[in-house]
Amino acid sequence: FTVLDATYNEKEFIDVNGNTLRIDKLTVSDNTITIIDFKTSIYDKEIINFQMQNYISVINDIYQDKTIKCVVVDIENIDIQEIQ
Repeated sequence: FTVLDATYNEKEFIDVNGNTLRIDKLTVSDNTITIIDFKTSIYDKEIINFQMQNYISVINDIYQDKTIKCVVVDIENIDIQEIQ
């Protein structure tokens, strides 16, 4: 069981190229950062994977000492996919 230190909705970050990234939900705990992105069932999986890899990269640069997890939640099909 992990107690959350913080939960952020629509959290914005800037990547190394100056692009703004908006993460739907970000949870920060003692050892783990979880990125959660909500989608409908109509989306391009390659584009989503690219987007999530960008999120992971930016968060990893900020929270270098924590484990980063990333999940995409398909709200129409009630499906959760973990992105590695």
